Amino acid sequence: MKTNFTFWSAVICTASVFIAGCDKDQKTLNKLDGTWQLEQVTHLTQDTTKLPTSGTISFTSCDLDDAAKSCPGTYTFNAQASSALTFNVFEGGKELGMFHTGNYNTYNYSDKYKIVQRSDNRLELEGNLIVVRKPAGANPVTKQVRVGIVLER
Repeated sequence: MKTNFTFWSAVICTASVFIAGCDKDQKTLNKLDGTWQLEQVTHLTQDTTKLPTSGTISFTSCDLDDAAKSCPGTYTFNAQASSALTFNVFEGGKELGMFHTGNYNTYNYSDKYKIVQRSDNRLELEGNLIVVRKPAGANPVTKQVRVGIVLER
């Protein structure tokens, strides 16, 4: 009898932690909704790759309980054409997954980004930026550059 109680107590505790984490993910996702301006991109490791100096990213809020488990968005860097991406929030609102969809431009989001700081008007991220070094049709030559990104409304 005691074993059953211990087992079900563990199941309930685990489910509670999971549900609380999902709520934080959804709350963080909802706060991202809208258009953000790229304020700064910096190298986090020794690297001489040229980084973008301007851009925007637009997040469209959605329900993470939907089957796709991700939301749509768009982004631009410098004067490049707008690109589509999908994004999601996980790890209790501490990580942001942004994944480029479609053809590659010079600069592309396609990684899980650590949310270093988030407020209503500022978002600081750390992760990899995908930089196309040599366009090659459907198979471009790319480089992952570890960066810090600052976005503001």
